[in-house]
Amino acid sequence: MTDTVDELYDVKTAYYIGAFAQCINTAQKAKVGTNDDLKLERDCYVYRSYVNQKKYGVIFDEIRENTSEAALKAIRLYAGFMNNMNSEDALSSAVSSFEQLFSGIDPQSKMAWLPSVLLASCYYHKGDTDGAMRALSGAVSDSLEIKALMIQCLLSIDRVDLARKEMRKMQELDEDATLTQLASAWCSLFVGGEKLQDSYYTFQELADKTKSTSLLLNGMAAAYLGQNKQDEADGVISESQQLDDNCAETLVNAIKNRFLAGRGIESGTRFLSELKSNHSNHLYMKDFAEKEAQFDMLAAQYAEAQ
Repeated sequence: MTDTVDELYDVKTAYYIGAFAQCINTAQKAKVGTNDDLKLERDCYVYRSYVNQKKYGVIFDEIRENTSEAALKAIRLYAGFMNNMNSEDALSSAVSSFEQLFSGIDPQSKMAWLPSVLLASCYYHKGDTDGAMRALSGAVSDSLEIKALMIQCLLSIDRVDLARKEMRKMQELDEDATLTQLASAWCSLFVGGEKLQDSYYTFQELADKTKSTSLLLNGMAAAYLGQNKQDEADGVISESQQLDDNCAETLVNAIKNRFLAGRGIESGTRFLSELKSNHSNHLYMKDFAEKEAQFDMLAAQYAEAQ
């Protein structure tokens, strides 16, 4: 556990809970003085917030292609990937550019871990969990974000045991950090049982301390759904829809909630249509598309056998 004061605590917290506009506004008021390392760290969270808002033009306008700061260059490369993610060569092009960037990174420099996180995120968005974990394992320096993203990767392949080991390492580094609390809540969701209530309390406490965001509300919804509390889940899902009616996780939870409540899969058709239209690269939709293809193949085989 660290005892040092983090001047950018509020900036980071806003970013990690998905309050990206708040992150940008809070960063403008942050007291970084003449500390170049703090300025760089602040700018990284601001620019990453713009990426999450899909405001890629801001990144391309404000971060020069020939910038000497590896962390900022990495953000520009990541923005380029996200802006071009549907193209066939998006990932291979990003990997090639990141590999060139890694050759010049000083392991002791501020935010030296960020390029690895962003490259791993490229892999993760494309559903390549192995690639993401390799990128994180090869990071030149460690950070809570490295461990948090590793936990997400491990949970995505149902290795809760290894994810919990990484989570304990995060707690040893800084158990009070917002990211550590979120990682603990993610692990609790996957463990299930009594841990679901612990997960809910963590998301709720973070929302009470900061503000409700789609990320936190969907965490609460997932905890409710795991406990078969459909009515409670419906309340937080509705609240999340009011904040962002196009959030992929909210749409997924809305579909699950209607199905678990016995309303039938048809009741979630509108949400599924929105996912197909606006979030075709989401992992849920990729899995859905694979199952649709498998069903069509089996149906065709059955029809031929008749």
